[in-house]
Amino acid sequence: MKLHILTMSRGDSARLKDWLLYHRGIGFEKFHIVLDNPNDDSFEVLEDARANDGIDIEISIHGADGEYFDGISNDDRLRRIAQWKKDNAQRVADSGYPIVDPLSDRQYRVLPGKLAELKTRFPEDWVAVIDVDEYIALPGTADLRTLIERTEKPRLRFLNFNFDMKGWNPGENVRNRIRRWSREDVVAYGNGWENRVKSVVRLDSSLPMVSVHAVSSGPFEIVPPEVGRIHHYKFPNQKISLTYSVEDRSIMMPSGAGRRQGHGEADESLWANEPNRFEKNQVKNLRGATEYQFLAKLIKDLAGDRRVIFSPSKGNWGDGLINYGTRQFFAFFGIGFEELNKSSIQTDLNEGRFRDEVVVIGGGGAWSRNFNGARRVTEQISEQAKSVVVLPTTYDLAAVDADNVVYFARDRYNSCDKVPHAFFCHDMAFFTDLAVAEPSNRVWRLFAMRDDREGHGIGKLVANNFDISRLGDGDYRFVDPLFNIVNNFKLVCTDRMHVAIVGAMLGRKVMLVEGNYSKSRDVFKSSIEKSFPNVTLHSAKDISDWVAGR
Repeated sequence: MKLHILTMSRGDSARLKDWLLYHRGIGFEKFHIVLDNPNDDSFEVLEDARANDGIDIEISIHGADGEYFDGISNDDRLRRIAQWKKDNAQRVADSGYPIVDPLSDRQYRVLPGKLAELKTRFPEDWVAVIDVDEYIALPGTADLRTLIERTEKPRLRFLNFNFDMKGWNPGENVRNRIRRWSREDVVAYGNGWENRVKSVVRLDSSLPMVSVHAVSSGPFEIVPPEVGRIHHYKFPNQKISLTYSVEDRSIMMPSGAGRRQGHGEADESLWANEPNRFEKNQVKNLRGATEYQFLAKLIKDLAGDRRVIFSPSKGNWGDGLINYGTRQFFAFFGIGFEELNKSSIQTDLNEGRFRDEVVVIGGGGAWSRNFNGARRVTEQISEQAKSVVVLPTTYDLAAVDADNVVYFARDRYNSCDKVPHAFFCHDMAFFTDLAVAEPSNRVWRLFAMRDDREGHGIGKLVANNFDISRLGDGDYRFVDPLFNIVNNFKLVCTDRMHVAIVGAMLGRKVMLVEGNYSKSRDVFKSSIEKSFPNVTLHSAKDISDWVAGR
């Protein structure tokens, strides 16, 4: 199953490249672009993206057809559209399509035929019908394929959120715009806008076409907007009395990225200058760190134009957070990836699935005396793969005996002693970016002590201890609940390193307790101590004494 995008475009050359790279980064593999009587260098931009960025693009040209309203003011354009609708009212009514202007008129003359062609060629694939001013945002997962595989319906619908485009010019990347509608305001406004969507549809269910929004009739699933939504950068702003009340940076470009610079084109020196953001509802992260830039470049250099294979971390909700940050990292840097089903790795190995591939192994703590699953998988895959990249990990065991493995350590201490040739990079959880609702009040403290083989048994001393990490696992793709729970407390006392990281990113006071080996202490000294002064490090005895009132 492959993911396709079908669109008509005119006058979009300044933003085509970023749109293509971004959507390839979240999983789309093939683009079918109809240039509508082109009036700029869009064809050349697409050819360049195809030749130099390895993007699979099919280009077709639709000749002059109807009115275009070039070179006139927006008010003039709206007046002419109103007159056009009057002049063509009967024909529009007879068409059966929701035609509102000459552009949509052309879309409904062209797109059904294109869908029919794609349905014949790729019946089991999925297609999104979206415009170049629309981005599919995935704040709850960077993996569109997983959303598709999870649904039993042949249609996924993404709710629409317009962004404030006042003062925008073609030299600015649209993703620098951060003010959008809220869902609550859209629902209150009504008038059909609360149901406005764009869709991803299985091609064998794409016809007959009913609109560019729903694509076709039949069973569908609406994606919760906190998981996935449409970011619509329509210029100029539609004359609708909705305020842009939400600040949304979820797919924002790095600071300074300029015209026609997508993930793969931006000046790499700019990536390091993105500030750590900590606003009222936005978690503080470390995604501006140069170490992430280096990691992204290394993966891209190894993979070239090909997608990487990603083997996510197993484990608890902390591992789920690592995987979540990793998926956001891939999307942010435009790294295409195919995610492995962890339960099928042995079958994949037996079938030679990893031959000549670049495989990225999820980071974490499964390279230790307590848990060694990541080391075992790395050793097995390295026997087949072209290259293996182990994402930031704590190494309590030695490296595998293979020359094609590149190691990243999430600390500068014990891990570098065990694997001296490892590069340092912050834990992938620190790359997480999301907005969290502020509670009206907070409870005094949360004890979140682990009760597995890595713990000290301190949780048994506290009647209300809650090992929150065990609520989720490595497959858990939505981390908002974890952040929202922790955010309800003034103080977090935990020996779960990733619960501490969540508290740190939220600005909560955190007492991090060392585990039974150096992992937490080393990550604290490498990543937390300087960037998150709200976190302090404690021994198990310190906390035992504190709990006992000594």
